[in-house]
Amino acid sequence: MRQINVIFNYAEEIFRAAGYDISSVVKDIAWTGSVNLVFTFIALGVVDRGGRRPLMLFGSAGLAIAYAVLGLCYFRHVTGVAVLVVVLAAIACYSMSLLPVTWVVIFLPAG
Repeated sequence: MRQINVIFNYAEEIFRAAGYDISSVVKDIAWTGSVNLVFTFIALGVVDRGGRRPLMLFGSAGLAIAYAVLGLCYFRHVTGVAVLVVVLAAIACYSMSLLPVTWVVIFLPAG
């Protein structure tokens, strides 16, 4: 469940490759943290209503799509806001699905 760490650990390289300068990179990293925080709070209400399995499937599919689109962006040399939006979408998807469900499964087993 540590796949999102790729984005967090290599955020500077990802955003520099997308054409951002250093001040923009810092702003983009702040955006990623903010999105992570907001969608983690959204997850607090979604985990109980959505169910564990559907959220895990949604999160896995969402991240697969986001990573495929991000890879396509780099393959096609797409830069700028498009890359930022895909990265933020991946973080949002992870923060409201796989992240909270993993902790719920670890500490509150079903049954």
